[in-house]
Amino acid sequence: MDDNFVPETGEEVDAEQQAKKPITPKVVIREIASWFAWIAGAVLLAVFISQALIVNARVISGSMENTIMTNDRVVGLRTAYWFSSPSRFDVVVFNNPTVDDNFNHPGVIRRMTVFVTNPLRRQHNRVIFPEPYVKRVIGLPGETVEIRGGYVYINGARLEGDVFARGPGGRMGDHPPVVVPEGHFFVLGDNRNNSSDSRNWGMLERGEIIGRINFGIRPGLNFYTMR
Repeated sequence: MDDNFVPETGEEVDAEQQAKKPITPKVVIREIASWFAWIAGAVLLAVFISQALIVNARVISGSMENTIMTNDRVVGLRTAYWFSSPSRFDVVVFNNPTVDDNFNHPGVIRRMTVFVTNPLRRQHNRVIFPEPYVKRVIGLPGETVEIRGGYVYINGARLEGDVFARGPGGRMGDHPPVVVPEGHFFVLGDNRNNSSDSRNWGMLERGEIIGRINFGIRPGLNFYTMR
């Protein structure tokens, strides 16, 4: 008997047998399916995060300059107001208030479906949702908001801390006193002389708010936090 002979253990035999197993089409298909499942799961998770938890929008006007410049991209949380209400001076993103009253803003499932299927559509047949608006919360529910002499007044007192107004001298036209209904907000763009906001189309309904903006991204990957 050879003194150098070492009996093979059961595990070694099994490993050797596994190594000798032929690669069949079934094995290849199973491996491909496994990878596809992982990739599909990662894509669905990314879509869910971007369409249900994170708000990511491009600003196409100068109504928030110089805080947010035209073509900046803003990012925030859709969950910001799940358990709280917007505070004064929050920058919020909300459904376009100028669309037809019969337009139903898409829910999460609809947005996710279009996000996935849009690349498969021909350009002229894409589903395009109205661009959301981005403004700053100024008046809260129950308050009386007035703009007089270029300054904002809340319940008859000049609003302190309103350092965001832009335009010639930061001034703007007058606006008569209005009471903000419950469940609504009075919003303004920081570029007060060039903004379509509550002075034009009325109060912002709480249910139309998508989320709060936390930071912006300027072309060239320049990040900044929202004031």
